[in-house]
Amino acid sequence: MLVIRQDQYEAFRALVFNRYVSDLKIHLQDSFTEQINKLGDLDVEVFIREKIEVAESFSIVNGDDIRRFVESCLDLGPLFYEQFDWVREIVTDGELDGEQKMELIDEGSVFAR
Repeated sequence: MLVIRQDQYEAFRALVFNRYVSDLKIHLQDSFTEQINKLGDLDVEVFIREKIEVAESFSIVNGDDIRRFVESCLDLGPLFYEQFDWVREIVTDGELDGEQKMELIDEGSVFAR
């Protein structure tokens, strides 16, 4: 029987997370070039990691949903989840899962622009 030690698990988890951040950075630089350039001196990876933490605090934990959350930070503003009351209501709704939250945010963002 194969046994994976906790330190091995943590190392693998960190590797997967770092790869996700790198892939997301490339995607954002390609798809949101103007918004990324507006970040200026702020390191894009730091921005991504901070927004992932925020997304997770709202129970948005799926990779695609996290990507959509970070995209919304670039599209609607880095603090859109504080700035818009309708978003705040969605992200703090404990009855919704992360995918449902992002669906509602995506639908509402059409009108917020």
